[in-house]
Amino acid sequence: MKPSKSDVLLAMGYRDDGWLSTILHAEQLHQALISAWQHGGGLGTAPALHAPSLGHAPKIWERRLRFGLDLPAASLLHLLDPAYADSLLIARRRCDHLVASVTDVAFWRQRTRANTWLRRRIVRGLAVADATVAISQQTAREMQQLLAIEATRVIYLGTDPALFVPSMQPRDPNQLLHVGSTLERKGIDRILRLLAHLPGSVYLLQIGGVFTSQQQRLIAELNLGQRIIQRPATLMQLVLAYQTAAALVFPSRYEGYGLPCIEARLCGANVFTSAVVPATEVLREDPGTMILDVALLDEAAGVPNAAGELGRRLDEMAHQMMLRMGVQTPLANRQWYGWDRVAREHLELYAALGYRVQPQREVA
Repeated sequence: MKPSKSDVLLAMGYRDDGWLSTILHAEQLHQALISAWQHGGGLGTAPALHAPSLGHAPKIWERRLRFGLDLPAASLLHLLDPAYADSLLIARRRCDHLVASVTDVAFWRQRTRANTWLRRRIVRGLAVADATVAISQQTAREMQQLLAIEATRVIYLGTDPALFVPSMQPRDPNQLLHVGSTLERKGIDRILRLLAHLPGSVYLLQIGGVFTSQQQRLIAELNLGQRIIQRPATLMQLVLAYQTAAALVFPSRYEGYGLPCIEARLCGANVFTSAVVPATEVLREDPGTMILDVALLDEAAGVPNAAGELGRRLDEMAHQMMLRMGVQTPLANRQWYGWDRVAREHLELYAALGYRVQPQREVA
């Protein structure tokens, strides 16, 4: 059943795109808004979620035309996937207010002649929104610099503090953890060069990726084959790894947000990350988070047996990491990282567009 004009409608892209993080974001925000609505953050009727599926990988016309035509009418439409922002050009005719979330601007960072038309069309779609939400200050800056669009509000992503919790199980003092894909921007090569300078007892558990042939060659070159374990991602495997690893290492070159850093800290693991990961914006004062000197790691590229001053600096970084791995620090203010805060901040944004919070009847 299509929502009435009094509804707030969240819309994600096609499930068939396979972006699990985007799907999870949409579903968790929807559930958080439903909970807020049930407990007095009402919007007339419960917020709905438009989560379409085609049963096959979407073709370009299905992304660029069909998606927009299939969007239900709503008083307030909130699009959660910026890749489909051009659909707002169509939705403008049948929705009173439009909100668009921008999770990253990776598409615009990869400028090619082939995608020029599409980039322009997506930016035009974002420009017709009544409000735009950036998930970090970094994202907001990139929106301004690359898209010439001012973010209306920054709302950091949430996660589940009830799921990601410390455990009584002992931590493995020698286990480094990486979570996510092994795309070039994830900095796997940096991790490998770092591992080569850590004591031989330290090993890497990588969850959720498959090493590329180039990464496999670097592993062989650095003689790290016996110090790396790779496993597929399941939720329970992920939580267990966060609870038992000494630290998460996350030296990405670019990230949309970097939720593994938050999840690991909620579980009590220390985090070693690069400064470009937006999640570090809320972990800057956290004693369990260390910003890595990634320029030093990149300097070591092609120098498998770094010696002299370069080797000394790498060894000093490794020494500082080992000291941190030996002291676990809990994350303060855990509940702030949950979806209740995210829902509240979205409701405040909706209210600014005219959707005032109305008390709901007691839910049985």
